[in-house]
Amino acid sequence: MKAIIWVQNHLNSQGIKYEHLQHRPASTAQEAAQDQHISKHRMAKTVVLMVDNRPMVAVLPATRHICLEQLPEQLKAETVRLASEAEIKQKFPDCEGGAVPALRHWNCAPLLADPSMKVEGDVLFNGGTHHDLIRIGYEDWLRVARPQMVHLAADADSEHACQCAHARAPAERVCATPRDLARLLVDLLDVLHLQAKEIERLSAHVEQHTRTLPFQSRIPLCVSEISELQTRLNAKGATDKPATLMEVVQS
Repeated sequence: MKAIIWVQNHLNSQGIKYEHLQHRPASTAQEAAQDQHISKHRMAKTVVLMVDNRPMVAVLPATRHICLEQLPEQLKAETVRLASEAEIKQKFPDCEGGAVPALRHWNCAPLLADPSMKVEGDVLFNGGTHHDLIRIGYEDWLRVARPQMVHLAADADSEHACQCAHARAPAERVCATPRDLARLLVDLLDVLHLQAKEIERLSAHVEQHTRTLPFQSRIPLCVSEISELQTRLNAKGATDKPATLMEVVQS
């Protein structure tokens, strides 16, 4: 049974009001939130964990990052790690990778949720695919999902450290395709371009009032180079095979 079907059947059987939304395929929860023009904090993302080799589904806002280092103590477990792509396919064969619904799955994998999920109004989560979304009131979701509340996300001060710890994880724990990485690169270049344009504006403002700069500005050149990289990457994105950063730079 497809995930979206059992999700709807389960919500209907519980008398829960919800809205089934469909959108263009999105590989991340943040992309899905952007496509629906909603706050990314209302978009729930799920992370499949292996806790002492048992699958558990962790739910937290798309804006937060899970911190594995603090979970063994909280879950009273020997080991807690991210599930591999193969394990996710085996445990959740009716779901697309990275789109496991934020509900107790039909195979009863325990559900964990970070307290930061609490909001006034609605939350959204994937319905088993990257183009199906379920919109539901937070209190209704809490009642039907019955998650175990656990501090999954890092505090603001330690979140960077937890992200660094994830970066050191074995490659098999990272479920990202070349196209996913290309999209991340596009986002990064967009941010860099905006920052460079802002620095260029501030530099021009300083130069206008002081008639000089304490250094020779290379900002316009940086802006131009980033724009050129964006153009090259977008051109590569139109082809069937996603480009690597090195291919873009050398093209």
